[in-house]
Amino acid sequence: MSRIHTPGPRNSVSHALRQYFEGHGIPTTLDGDVVRFPDHPALWADGDLFPRGEHVIQLDVSLGGFDRDRILTEAVVGIGRDRSAQFDMAMKVFANASFHVLLPAFFGTPPCHGTERDTWVIGGRPRDVYSGLITTMLSYPPPKADGMPNLDFFPQFIARLETTPFPQGTHWIRIAQERIAGEIGMNEVLLDNEHWPEMMEFMAGIEWPYAETSYDVRVFLVVREASE
Repeated sequence: MSRIHTPGPRNSVSHALRQYFEGHGIPTTLDGDVVRFPDHPALWADGDLFPRGEHVIQLDVSLGGFDRDRILTEAVVGIGRDRSAQFDMAMKVFANASFHVLLPAFFGTPPCHGTERDTWVIGGRPRDVYSGLITTMLSYPPPKADGMPNLDFFPQFIARLETTPFPQGTHWIRIAQERIAGEIGMNEVLLDNEHWPEMMEFMAGIEWPYAETSYDVRVFLVVREASE
């Protein structure tokens, strides 16, 4: 996939990331296109933009320098009439879905903007889990009797995750699901940026609420070893 070659796209991502981090009290410096963190010298962040069509771009944001040399990458898309509108939407989607999970998971800030920090027993071991908001690009599943969207998939996912063998160390999970008229429009579960076939099969087998129109749900989680 070719990177978008418009004036300073990477620099625009870097400056936007700096604004996000500094807006949450995390000092930054810019090393070329790479955002660095004086209070967390091992960590760094950067981003890339890629075309996905005339009205769509993909934004990849990477955070590296933890667990020695590992790199977490989150990919989102932005839709709009031009690249500027697409970029603005992609950054907003990243902020709502993923950014606020990274802050407490890697920078030790208090959870905010709907991010929750819990301790789950996964694979027989206690783990600190940072889960973000359940977001949507299209619309949420149909409401339950109380008027709230039916998000029963998530506690089912948690219950399955807690019984699943899981590696030690830091890991991240992205769930993206779309349903239309009882059919699967998209079934994506990534573990450390790789497809997770076992969990994709599980998510496909859940009884999702029926709707004639498309709906989707997305959620991002970081799993770390339990703190003392």
